Amino acid sequence: MPVVQVFTAAQAAKVSPEGPPTALAPTAAPTSVETFLEHVVNSRLVGRDKVSALRKQLNGETGKPLTPAQLGERLVEQGQLTRWQMQKILAGKHEGFVLGNYRLRDHIDNGSIAAVFEAEHCMTHERVALKILLPHLADKTSYLERFHREARAAQKLNHPNVVQVLDVGREDYPSTGPLNYLVTEFSTGKTLDHLVQKDGPLEPDTATEYIRQAAKGLARAHACGVIHRNMKPSNLLLDDGDIKIMNLGVARFLDEDDSESLTLRYQEKVIGTAGFMAPEQMQNSHEVDARTDLYSLGCVYYFLLSGRAPFAGSEGVTLMLKHLTENPVSLQQLRPAIPAEMEAICSKMMAKRPDARYATAGDLANDLNTCLVRSTIGWARPKTQAAV
Repeated sequence: MPVVQVFTAAQAAKVSPEGPPTALAPTAAPTSVETFLEHVVNSRLVGRDKVSALRKQLNGETGKPLTPAQLGERLVEQGQLTRWQMQKILAGKHEGFVLGNYRLRDHIDNGSIAAVFEAEHCMTHERVALKILLPHLADKTSYLERFHREARAAQKLNHPNVVQVLDVGREDYPSTGPLNYLVTEFSTGKTLDHLVQKDGPLEPDTATEYIRQAAKGLARAHACGVIHRNMKPSNLLLDDGDIKIMNLGVARFLDEDDSESLTLRYQEKVIGTAGFMAPEQMQNSHEVDARTDLYSLGCVYYFLLSGRAPFAGSEGVTLMLKHLTENPVSLQQLRPAIPAEMEAICSKMMAKRPDARYATAGDLANDLNTCLVRSTIGWARPKTQAAV
């Protein structure tokens, strides 16, 4: 789905499936056991004392000497290294595994400006997710400031329906330069776009419950003066039945003045994802309010119920014009089994004029809750008029 973000006009280079190209700086691949063990020590993943003990153990063994790859497998079997760590060290990479109090354990995903890793706290072994800003973007326009803004926004929102940010920091390495990172709670869940792409449209009650939870998270954000400005399926995570809002890097803070606004400072008039953007957000992203997030969440609701975004198109401008001037195909036309009440709520969320939408996310959550009760409890369903 096209993303309209003026601050990314110079698009970020794509990263490899294994993570950011300079986050783990390579040297020559180890060709001997001794070189491999030195790389392990330099990685700071295994202490020198443990490596020395392993050397003594190997010296006491008879038979054919181990290769670096065989030794790596042994360290994985002993729990000293993860398989991903071992593979990176065998490839000659030993910098960038440890950032602050956290060590990287595996690569999870890549974005246009950051890569996400599974990590753990070096002392408590708490499992976390660690997001690293791609090093070559740290000095470009507003990327680093937005990275820090995401931490600031999320830390204000202590709520079960918002991904919690635990830490933020920077680590300097000789080869990579500064690595800016963000630490969040860990989840094995999937984003809602992945869920729909894999399994198709959701059952109406399921989709409604997910949007109800997202509305509760937004209600908390709005109460704290934070407008998300980029609600879309990929920014909603399903974590063991709970929906969690993610990625607050383009959030608007209602309590900041114009001098603090990144939107104005970098002359960014339009920010957001075109397929899920409210009409007024396309005209001026700086002045949007809570109702803008509710429009975007309505687009997500439509996506969950129908399996497709409200409007089709690959060009951002084309999609923006459709949001401004067209109405999407009726949900009941696409899926007749969708209750009329759910379609009515979705339509109200996606009203062109902000004053025609729900006034608050809390009001929306209440209506969705009532809708779910009526859908699951027979006596609560609206009575139909008897035929004459």
